Amino acid sequence: MFREKYIVTEECDRMGCRLDGPSLESVRELGRLPSIPTDRGCVQIPPSGKPILLLSDSQTMGGYAVASHVIELDLVILKLREN
Repeated sequence: MFREKYIVTEECDRMGCRLDGPSLESVRELGRLPSIPTDRGCVQIPPSGKPILLLSDSQTMGGYAVASHVIELDLVILKLREN
């Protein structure tokens, strides 16, 4: 995931943004995991293998793999680019 480029898609709201890029096949095999705490900036990988960046109004618990976490400064930059 860290060597690939992902683009924020139009499927974006206050809960999260879908990212377009290579599907993460190895994570897909994990399926649903026990629920763990999530917060703004978590990058979850659902069964589709397409990452979702969680934002301000996202759920606080999730059962998908969390592949990464985006730092607050980068979330601010993302917000500025939206406008």
